Amino acid sequence: MKKLLAVILTFCCLITTLLASEPIEDCGPEPLPPKRAKLDHQVIASPKISPYNPFYYSVQPGVLACDYMKIIRASDAHALGHSGKGATVAIIDSYFKQGMFNASDLSFYGPLPVDKMHAHHGTSVASVVKSIAPDAQLLLIATYSNGKMDGLSFREAIRHSARDSEVSIINLSLGMNSYERDGKMWKRLKYVTSKGIAVALAFGNSYENPLNKKSILQMEELVNAPEMNGLIRLVTNVSYERGENIYNESNRPFAACAYAISAPGTDICIDQGGNYFSILCGTSYSAPILTGAFAIVKGILPDATAHEVLKIIDDSARKVMYGTEQPLSYEFGVGVIDIKAAVDLALKSKRQVKYTFDLI
Repeated sequence: MKKLLAVILTFCCLITTLLASEPIEDCGPEPLPPKRAKLDHQVIASPKISPYNPFYYSVQPGVLACDYMKIIRASDAHALGHSGKGATVAIIDSYFKQGMFNASDLSFYGPLPVDKMHAHHGTSVASVVKSIAPDAQLLLIATYSNGKMDGLSFREAIRHSARDSEVSIINLSLGMNSYERDGKMWKRLKYVTSKGIAVALAFGNSYENPLNKKSILQMEELVNAPEMNGLIRLVTNVSYERGENIYNESNRPFAACAYAISAPGTDICIDQGGNYFSILCGTSYSAPILTGAFAIVKGILPDATAHEVLKIIDDSARKVMYGTEQPLSYEFGVGVIDIKAAVDLALKSKRQVKYTFDLI
């Protein structure tokens, strides 16, 4: 009984002490994180990346992204006033999210844009093109409906983009299962290139799968085929997590290939609208860098053929490791896209053409 009274007395003293103490200040709910801090997709950036990596920037505390605009020197081109104005590019992809782009800068064909956050792929690809060539006209062709490829047929999408007299390049970041000679994709791309239209083709992300060798060989055969007129470029994903290397999962040429080129594609930060962003990885996001570069050069040289524009991008691509004189391996194709160098070469070509006409 005495022990019970002692416990009750102790408890009463504790309550009295708490009530006599100063009231706790009500600070209200904890402040919400910045709206930009919302992630709607897997974050590829990981702690293994040093915060001092010169190729990365901080999106928010603890989240890093590749500074691809710096690496390809797109900002330098913008500073000179080159933004792809006058060029029209087609993007054949899945869903495109509503309200992401200026309506005056684009047109749609196929299923209408959707207001769904899972419309990552097409929206992200178009966003990369727009970041590089903000004044280019986009023809967005959606092939997905209800989450399946049962909307617009790929054949119809290809033919529609090729029929548009303004389109000079088609971005294909959608992965296909087969590019075998005289197969469906072969015939479709042959039709496109016969119209003098270039194709930025994502090389794929299954290099570490030993069963993928056949697909890589098919794609190399495709771009080297005379009937493709040298107008298709396979785009490889370059990673900058530790120096400059081909991303381990990215497909790349097995030997020197004049129709392969490379661009950053790892840890790419994409604005998804609605204060959301994604950090993505894959050749899907390398290919639109080529498409954007093409638009900028085409804007400078509106009368140039697709073949001439691609040659400028190929010739100006960086052939050495970033910041060094060490030559890049054949796995990088003709090199890493350098938009500022492409602009310089395009302007030089423009001056030479003007000088020729002045002499005439």
